[in-house]
Amino acid sequence: NFDDSISKRSYKAIELTVEKRFSGNWQALANYTLSRAFGNVFADYASTLYDFPGDTCSPVGIGPMPCVDAEGANHYGIAGFDRTSIFNAFVAYTASLPVVNITAAPSFNVQSGLPYQRQRSFAAPDNSRPIYFYDQRGDERLPTTYQLNFALEGTFKPFGNGALSLVGGPVEIGLKA
Repeated sequence: NFDDSISKRSYKAIELTVEKRFSGNWQALANYTLSRAFGNVFADYASTLYDFPGDTCSPVGIGPMPCVDAEGANHYGIAGFDRTSIFNAFVAYTASLPVVNITAAPSFNVQSGLPYQRQRSFAAPDNSRPIYFYDQRGDERLPTTYQLNFALEGTFKPFGNGALSLVGGPVEIGLKA
């Protein structure tokens, strides 16, 4: 067991959202989120805070490893799920027909790539090849992702004020840059 008073995590973000309903059955929404997630304890691969404790760099059951490379790089840094920038845009049009309302809605999403850090393996006394990080957590990022979606909804009005909806989608197109 350990003293978890050194366990740290933080998430800070700001989101800006703009929504507008227009005449003629149009509506639009756009938002941008700027955020950062940091810490030293996460539920992702090889993130246990005590994998490489203190100056000894001797994980329990594994033995010594290259301490200079791993010291600090395996502790505090950017979370593996951090998306620094996210932008979403959505527009919809609803056509009102006598028996059905049909809504078509494309949306667009751009997200910064997920962070990662380079890894090395080393020969342990038990002949296994444990892996450790030799760069700071989140030192590198995967490519930015782009996604275009399209949804179509039909709302049937056979019962006067009652309605029955049928939704199709989303149809997705994803790109990486």
